[in-house]
Amino acid sequence: MIATDLDGGSYLAPLRAGDGALRRYRRSLNLGSAVEAADALAAALSPSLTNPESCRVCAGGTPGEERIGALLSGTRAEVAQLARQWEGLGAALEWFRPVDWSEVEAAVRTLGDQLAALEFPAGAEWRPVPRGGYIALGLLASYLRTPRADLRPEAKYTRTLVLVDDLILTGRRMRRALAEAGDRPVVVAALFAVPAALQALREAETTVLACLYGAEVKELALPPHDRPGNGGYYAARSEHLCLPWNEPERGLWNAETGQWELAWPLLPAAARLRPETPAPTALRQPAARGPRYPNPEVLWVEDGAGITLGRWDTGETYGLREAGASFWRQLVTAGSVEAALASLAAEYAAPIEELARDLDEFATWCEAEGLLLPAGRDPGDG
Repeated sequence: MIATDLDGGSYLAPLRAGDGALRRYRRSLNLGSAVEAADALAAALSPSLTNPESCRVCAGGTPGEERIGALLSGTRAEVAQLARQWEGLGAALEWFRPVDWSEVEAAVRTLGDQLAALEFPAGAEWRPVPRGGYIALGLLASYLRTPRADLRPEAKYTRTLVLVDDLILTGRRMRRALAEAGDRPVVVAALFAVPAALQALREAETTVLACLYGAEVKELALPPHDRPGNGGYYAARSEHLCLPWNEPERGLWNAETGQWELAWPLLPAAARLRPETPAPTALRQPAARGPRYPNPEVLWVEDGAGITLGRWDTGETYGLREAGASFWRQLVTAGSVEAALASLAAEYAAPIEELARDLDEFATWCEAEGLLLPAGRDPGDG
């Protein structure tokens, strides 16, 4: 009836992100509630899942105590991998910094003015670093009124090459672009950048005349690590800055393999200038009507095989199957003990007295486990 280790490998994992982080996320996407935020996260990570049923985002709780979690299913190894990604998603929310168009425009003006102040005796050739560099170069070219001829990829080696990107965190993409440029004199320009990454790039590349940026990406106050880099110039540990047209890829460290892997994104496709595609929504916690009420630290959802509950304060997961799922469902949604017993009697064709005894024992166990509030209390009692 009750299992605390579902099928040997399931877990209802809490989203460990502060209220401020979730507010920033909701505000950036114009979301009105935690449930809508859960829907957005479900849509964002779904393209990364081989099996959509392996990670179901969940939402519930009481007003002011909303909870977002993920129901993770699979083998123990698969659940561990999913849990690592979900934990990384929560950490990225803490570092999440959405950029709006007014900030982009300010960065374009700042960077454009710096570029306009440079002197190119033989002229300049402008080249974007795919993919975000195309957008950045288009904005800069419009601001600077750059001649169309200077935007053609003609590789005139007597002219300074201006390599433009939208975002530089480590310099990995710019390293490839510089390798293709050969020994030409180069100016590196980015709308947004980690200054230390540009400094490291400038020190490493003798052909680079200057590194310019329009706005700073701040580094996080995190302890250093000895993990290998990703092919860039600098191992940036920076805020997760998301541009109106793109969410940069994040690396997630896998301590078991000793390698970086691609982390799940935060923003759904619709928020990244991509076509709308059908996306899953979060599982909803049913509204509690009594006669007993869940602990506010508990999130519970119907999972298709029964009910899964997760405790936020302890991180424990509980699985209710068959009678256990029915008892819980009736206890928290039937509205009264009488209604709960009537529904259970219809389901199991058992005497009311026997069902009343079993229901009371089940409620006592749930209260002892911290899943239900004491009898007579509801979340509104404080």
